[in-house]
Amino acid sequence: MWLQNLGISLYGLAWKQERLGGGFQEYVAGFRERDRWSVEEMQSYTDGELRRILRHAMDQVPYYQHTWQKAGLTESDIREITIKELARLPITPKRDLRANPDAFVARNIASRHRLLRYHSSGSTGTPVTAICTANDHRRFIAAREVRSFGWAGTSIRAPRSMIGGRLVVPRGIAQPPFHRYNRAERQVYFSAYHISAENIRHYVEALNFYEPVVLTGYAHSHYTLARLLAEQGLSLEYEPHAAVLCSEKLTRPMKSLIKRVLKTRAYEEYGAVENCVLATECECGRLHASPDFGILEVVGERGQPV
Repeated sequence: MWLQNLGISLYGLAWKQERLGGGFQEYVAGFRERDRWSVEEMQSYTDGELRRILRHAMDQVPYYQHTWQKAGLTESDIREITIKELARLPITPKRDLRANPDAFVARNIASRHRLLRYHSSGSTGTPVTAICTANDHRRFIAAREVRSFGWAGTSIRAPRSMIGGRLVVPRGIAQPPFHRYNRAERQVYFSAYHISAENIRHYVEALNFYEPVVLTGYAHSHYTLARLLAEQGLSLEYEPHAAVLCSEKLTRPMKSLIKRVLKTRAYEEYGAVENCVLATECECGRLHASPDFGILEVVGERGQPV
């Protein structure tokens, strides 16, 4: 276990630089500034950014060049599109991204930058592979730092726990401990696969030992953790600042139980590894999409705006 913790900490050191280095602070400052903008300022900004990225896609991205030209769109059409006119663009089916993710990479970016590949959780049905640069990733984390962790009154840099989908112990082995520690990021990582009535005391003992102030990861795993703690009369010996939970819907009964047992408020976060949308919960309990990160269009079954 000590050797795994060492390896994870070294990995965490590189991961921390990839996510929080470079232009991260600049991106954070930008999202914080735009939190205070008027509707008109945000509308002007997002329209301008939309046209910029659409021109870039038309010029450099093989998939969009082919698809939009086939749909009869010209460069002048792309230059004039606003958010209200998104329906003029054909919808990209998920199967196209799954079939050939490299067709979505801009030629001028691929030639100049190291590309990173990330895989979605598949919470909407089927997982996809998304390709981006380190700065793209930093922008995503900066948006989460301001709109997810910041709105929850904490920071992604604070000591945190994570219940996620990585195997902590090999399949078929059910011997504790079911966590590993990433010292570089002060993160204790728990297995989502071993939460059970028999194992729950090992989870609460690790939480009480490391005292992570931010709980992150799968929403239903934290709900199950809280339910089992309540059933066995176990409890945390400290109060975390917040729980920022994702990958599954966080319902009111789940929030209520988590607050009572885990002694902290749970905030819902919906993100996408494709870096196209982010919806986060404010202090009033409402979910808000961040248009300066990604524009969200609600459509019906046939793709028409609704």
